[in-house]
Amino acid sequence: MVLESLRQWGSKFVWALLAVVLLSCVPLWAQQEPSANRAQQEPPANQAEESSSPAFAGTTGSIPAAIGDYYGSAPASPAGDATTDLPIRAIGSASLLDATSHLHWGDFSIGTFSYRQAFGSIVPTNGIGTGGRSNASFFSTSLMYDKKFRGSRLALQYQPRASVLNGQFTSGLLNQNLQFDTYYMLGPRWTLSVGDRLIYVKDQDLVGETLLSSDATTSTTLQNDFVRGPGAFLNESVHGSLAYAWSQRTRLSVTPTFAYSRETGKLVLNNGTLSSRIYGVQTEIAHALSARTSIGATQNVQLITSVGAFGNTFYEQYGVNMSHQVGASWWVHGSFGAASSDLGSGRQWTESATASVNKAFKLSSVALAYYRGQPISGYITNQLGERVDVTYGRSLSSRFNIMVGAGYERNISTLSRIWGKYVTGHASYRLTRSINFLGDYVLKLQRGSDALIFTGRENVASIGLEWNPRPVQ
Repeated sequence: MVLESLRQWGSKFVWALLAVVLLSCVPLWAQQEPSANRAQQEPPANQAEESSSPAFAGTTGSIPAAIGDYYGSAPASPAGDATTDLPIRAIGSASLLDATSHLHWGDFSIGTFSYRQAFGSIVPTNGIGTGGRSNASFFSTSLMYDKKFRGSRLALQYQPRASVLNGQFTSGLLNQNLQFDTYYMLGPRWTLSVGDRLIYVKDQDLVGETLLSSDATTSTTLQNDFVRGPGAFLNESVHGSLAYAWSQRTRLSVTPTFAYSRETGKLVLNNGTLSSRIYGVQTEIAHALSARTSIGATQNVQLITSVGAFGNTFYEQYGVNMSHQVGASWWVHGSFGAASSDLGSGRQWTESATASVNKAFKLSSVALAYYRGQPISGYITNQLGERVDVTYGRSLSSRFNIMVGAGYERNISTLSRIWGKYVTGHASYRLTRSINFLGDYVLKLQRGSDALIFTGRENVASIGLEWNPRPVQ
């Protein structure tokens, strides 16, 4: 079979590409040897930018996140940039972290405060579970600690969210998002990054969430989860990535990962609690062919264990990727490979692929992201899936901006049928230099053939205010 043959040449291709890259670097080394100063020169100023991969997932190109909760695609980066910029992605966003704020104390700062009043309902369509809601108020903020010191950077980001439902304050925080990242320059060629992210989701609400985040400056797209289970979902993922700059154009990296997920609720199997652990390691080689084009190859293996949901599953994926900068604000990224998982009935192979397009115009922007591989999910699973998202944003004036988006995700396994789709709309009007009036709408439908998925509909509109103490650019 074609997919089985992909597995056989997958590893060989990685090593073959490595050999080609090394041979292409020989002339470069020969030119650098006569002068020590040349070896220390900075990369060209117009060299392709560092790809902003998920800081806690350690993934780039066609490799999915270790926990499958979200996926970010970005072009493979030249080796030199990682040791210079020390990039860290903002929590839940495709943009790089910017801790600049008028409301700060040393390295600690407060990003935003937001209030939203939501009207609508979340209703199960299969008659199982509870639903319905007349109105709810949501309060959220973002706290940051960003410390930069010689050759290193440490960042801690926290986004708590609370709610008042039908006039009563819900016990505990509704959703929480905590992310820790650090970069260390171990030497002129070596960098070490360590990251940890904790996500806690208590309900099905998508009010105020960005399901597809894009940034034409960093040429990155980020798909956040929207298909969720019937109960509360907790996930913590840890990664450590060791990268070596083989040359100014080539980078090698090894990234071990670990993730723990837990799902609780009355509708979940195994007496209301399910859990899983994922142990993985990814190897990657990235090479810049020019200032606009880069290629890469990846290999990813994972062992997924579970209590109450499924047995042990061994997952592996091989892929090659390519990125090209069409214009100053137009990036195209694509990857293709093979992925497999053992679901108890024998190992099954299928295609894995990603594609993303980022384009910024004078008054508008568009982003498209496609992914096929390990699901981007807010529930526990060991199966494979695919997803596509698209967004379009436009500035109607210097104060008024709108954005619309849509997405679809499905499980490609024959063991269970899981799918979800959504449509979102967002409007923002700047009242003052730091206060915006917000309007949001989300319609989500999802369905699953087992008890791991909430089957129902979310139809919610919201209005609110956001205070951003960051200085206006």
